[in-house]
Amino acid sequence: MTENSIGKTVLVTGGSRGIGAAIAAQFGKNGYRVIINYNNSQELAERICSDVNESGGRAVAVKGDVTIQEEVKHIVSEGERAFGKVDILVNNVGDFLYKDIAETTVDEWQYMIDSNLNSAFYCIKNVLPGMRESSWGRIINIGIAGLNKIAAQPMKSPYMIAKTGLLQLTRSLAVSQASNGITVNMVSPGMIDCGNYSDSFKNRAMNEIPAGKLGKPSDIANAVFFIAGEDSSYITGADIEVSGGAYL
Repeated sequence: MTENSIGKTVLVTGGSRGIGAAIAAQFGKNGYRVIINYNNSQELAERICSDVNESGGRAVAVKGDVTIQEEVKHIVSEGERAFGKVDILVNNVGDFLYKDIAETTVDEWQYMIDSNLNSAFYCIKNVLPGMRESSWGRIINIGIAGLNKIAAQPMKSPYMIAKTGLLQLTRSLAVSQASNGITVNMVSPGMIDCGNYSDSFKNRAMNEIPAGKLGKPSDIANAVFFIAGEDSSYITGADIEVSGGAYL
């Protein structure tokens, strides 16, 4: 258990697998109380909870769809009922769509905005009062590396537009909440191997990354964990890219 973790509660949205699971595990093994949000993967979420509890932390799994405002209220209230107010929020949920913008349906467009941007706003609205009351908080949004450097990509437009909105939300909130002891930052993954890439894609991608390798979920978890700690208290409004040098 670290000194920073004493009495601290972290909510990780989409914490049952991939990057979210790695983030939840990182906080858990360092003694934090972890609220693991999931929507469909109950078994995976409960497995992560068991791992956290065995590693010295405390965890609870809470089902809910963060694209729906009322369900976010339920997630936060259930987490607070278990552990008290949320001190650290990690907005990890953000589905991806690879489709030509001209062929994207209205429903698909709306879902990209709901999943990547509105979900973060709903979660922030529900945890911010508690953070302001205690004059301490960490809000960490998961973005995408190279957001301001990648040329226009019609096949990714709704996703990239939503992440651009998330970056602006991060910066605006950082300014408005700095005097309240709350930092707001973005951690932006590059190509992270969560087991969903083909071998041919990996080989091609590694030739494009200066570091010569794909990232691991733990690479993102390490960055998030640092930003949540006291040693980073003067960092706010930042977009921290974890990409092995890609998109520079």
